[in-house]
Amino acid sequence: MIKNFSQYLIEEEREVYFTFGRMNPPTIGHEKLLDTLSRKSGKNPYRVFLSQSQDSKKNPLNYAEKIKFARKMFPKHARSIMMDKKVKTVFNAIQKLYDEGYKNVVMVVGDDRVREFDILLNKYNGKKGPHGVYSFSSQCRNLCLTLLAHLYG
Repeated sequence: MIKNFSQYLIEEEREVYFTFGRMNPPTIGHEKLLDTLSRKSGKNPYRVFLSQSQDSKKNPLNYAEKIKFARKMFPKHARSIMMDKKVKTVFNAIQKLYDEGYKNVVMVVGDDRVREFDILLNKYNGKKGPHGVYSFSSQCRNLCLTLLAHLYG
């Protein structure tokens, strides 16, 4: 006898690859990052989220301009470059991916940022915060984001 239908459902462990950065302005180095992101994701989807920070010294382009230039400079990645004004931080990006049903998340960053994001994002896995709550599967719980240390590796 079936106790309940949900016990027979097997939830698909959806996986997505992503990166988050300023890209202000986009450069050839960013293209290499996106190529690596695409290659590592294989048949899985990948997303590129850009920060919305702007100032005259380090961030000359506004958010809309950054998106426009990144899509034009990297046309093979254009559909993966997300424009969502609600995504202002890496926490907003990861929350959005979680809300879309992804259970496994892989973040691709340069080796200079691996440790920072590993600590930061795993610290809040399964905990409620101002960004909301994301709780990735037990398979990823100890290392919620597999950070790829080398751009070409």
